[in-house]
Amino acid sequence: MAVSPDWLSKKEATIFGDLYQSGNVIGVNDLFEDSDRRLWICGDNGLGYYDENYNFFSVAGSLINNSLVKIREDYEGSLWIASSREGLLHLAKSKFMDVNFAASLPRSVVNATQPFNGVLYIGTDEGLLAVDRDHHPVENHITEKFEGVRVRHLMTDSQNRLWVGTFNAGGIACISPAGEIEFFSRENGLTNDNVRMSLELYNGDIAVATNDGVGIIRDGEIIRTYTQKDGLSNSTILNMCEDDEGTLYLGSDGGGIFSVRDNVFKNYGKNEGLRSGVILRMLYDPDNDGIWVSTSTNIDLFRNSGFHPVSVPVDVIGSGIYEIKRTPDGKMMLLTSLGIFLAGSEDLLEGGAPSFTAYSRKEGLLSSVTANSWSYMDESGQLYLCCVNGVYEINVMDVFINRQNPKIAIRKAEVDGVIFENPTELTLQSNVRRLTLDLAVLSYVNPGYNKVEYSLAGFENDKIEKYIKDLDPITYTNLSGGDYTFEFNATNSDGVPAEKPISLPITKEKRFLERPIAIIAMILSAAALIVLVTGSYYRRKNTQLEKRQKELRAIITQAITAIANTIDAKDPYTRGHSKRVADYCVLIVKKLGLDDNETDNLYYTALLHDIGKIGISDAILKKEGKLTGEEYEVIKQHSAIGGDILKDITVIEEIKEGAAFHHERFDGTGYNTGLKGDQIPLFARIICVADALDAMGTSRPYRQQRSLEYIISELRNNSGTQFDPQIAQISIDLIIQGEVILQKDEGNGS
Repeated sequence: MAVSPDWLSKKEATIFGDLYQSGNVIGVNDLFEDSDRRLWICGDNGLGYYDENYNFFSVAGSLINNSLVKIREDYEGSLWIASSREGLLHLAKSKFMDVNFAASLPRSVVNATQPFNGVLYIGTDEGLLAVDRDHHPVENHITEKFEGVRVRHLMTDSQNRLWVGTFNAGGIACISPAGEIEFFSRENGLTNDNVRMSLELYNGDIAVATNDGVGIIRDGEIIRTYTQKDGLSNSTILNMCEDDEGTLYLGSDGGGIFSVRDNVFKNYGKNEGLRSGVILRMLYDPDNDGIWVSTSTNIDLFRNSGFHPVSVPVDVIGSGIYEIKRTPDGKMMLLTSLGIFLAGSEDLLEGGAPSFTAYSRKEGLLSSVTANSWSYMDESGQLYLCCVNGVYEINVMDVFINRQNPKIAIRKAEVDGVIFENPTELTLQSNVRRLTLDLAVLSYVNPGYNKVEYSLAGFENDKIEKYIKDLDPITYTNLSGGDYTFEFNATNSDGVPAEKPISLPITKEKRFLERPIAIIAMILSAAALIVLVTGSYYRRKNTQLEKRQKELRAIITQAITAIANTIDAKDPYTRGHSKRVADYCVLIVKKLGLDDNETDNLYYTALLHDIGKIGISDAILKKEGKLTGEEYEVIKQHSAIGGDILKDITVIEEIKEGAAFHHERFDGTGYNTGLKGDQIPLFARIICVADALDAMGTSRPYRQQRSLEYIISELRNNSGTQFDPQIAQISIDLIIQGEVILQKDEGNGS
């Protein structure tokens, strides 16, 4: 255990012993001095610490009140406590304090908070709870009096009296500084026993808003009421405020705002620009000479008998703006269902979407704010926030910020099932199909909102950002051979970044077909064979001409077929595709009456029409499912790549045209050049139809093989748009006559 020697010096041992006894920690199991020089004591009955002046402070909470055996501190100053009953407990610094947890109070919907005589009173639907300054629960005659009573509002006035507004339980109670309780209800003149709020007016009177008007209390008597007969067309009053001239404003449940001055009523509604008649909250603002008005999902500034609308983003409003306050430094505070949002009044009034400082779930608020609740804030900015599962305490003028740089790590890499712990570099074999990276951010203050940023340079350009709570292990499949760098950084929930991002070099060996020299070698080999055979042809006697022509064709065919098979091997779903397209082209061209030499040239051209796919990543070619827009733009480049690869082969001039233009459409809407009609070379028009015929006649990852009827229908429907009409009709005739035999598909039965 880490305890400094000066804690136990002989001179101070007696003082320390006396103070220890006052700590009331029984059965000490562990002592620990933290980075702030506090001496923590773990005991059988709870947890506490001494500061450097030997003042003892206990730490309360339902989970840390017994059987604590050890305590340690992490690099962020959070404490980890081992409990033999509860397991491992985490005591972290946070922007919010959970008052119910600290005081071991039951969870309940909180409607109001208010300090009175050194005690924080908490109004709930089940009664009145209370805690002292050290967050110890308090039970007294006041809490007993309101046990089981629905408390909607709490207020202290200038005479230090506590006003407790109830629903159907005696109206409103006034509690004197000495603790004497007096009720005001319908029995003694209050307009209704369902109290919404109370407000001390500038003259010292107490205004009480109810479900049926307003009562004015002075010197223990109800001296005046305002109801429908006085001019309140809607007498359900949700809230009130008063300006510096003594005008009382009443916010109603559907009738807009009523002002009362010298017993004269005025009503302000939609005709004056109010966007809703339901007034959830009002706040007088002397700096802007107006009243801020919340109508749930809208906020306006009411001045000069008109309403100035304010634009508030939807991600701030949530389910409604429940309360409006002013912070000690003059900022506007909106309490919405999502939490606390701060902005300058000038920013709100400028127009556009104002910039808010938020304290919500991301900052550690673990509950929604209670609708139409009354949260108390003192002059220092200490706010006791009413929430649906208790009270959360925060000082909006001195908010804790975790400035410690988070630690980050690549916890492990999984390469086709093989695990590498904390890798610093990776070398992948050419046959690796799947790489998975597991990232970690070691920040324990509100950890779900640590944000990660990562990218794989060489594969993706844009960086991806996610909260760690939304992050799954990152997987890359079928990476092409080459060099990559995985870049990873993170920020904690307060936006503080790690000291240094992580760069993980990744090298994947290239497959044979990915190496440029392999592609060049195949093309040069085929060209060399053609040249050698052609030279040999002219050196032979005329009697061997026919035989050698056949051999030449066979050699050329075999060489080019080998290249075509190599192309198709990149995708198992299109194996044999180039050979079938070439066969279909021969059937079509014979109907057009071309000679044998042109037929052979077309056959070779069709075999190599997809050679450009050599330049496309396997991850895109072999993807199962629909391609993204970016992936589709990449794969469209294969025709241009193919034309570029074959451009220097002049023995068959058309060979590069088949690769470059077979995705042009007859109506000019194809790619990559937008040629139309007869501008498209004949061979490319024939390959276009044959390519589509094979695509429809074979099964693909995203669909099954099409029927003959479907194929004929598609050829007819796209004749003149995608396809040359003459070639499309020839193909239809070949299918009908049974000359086109589609690849057999066991799953389809075609």
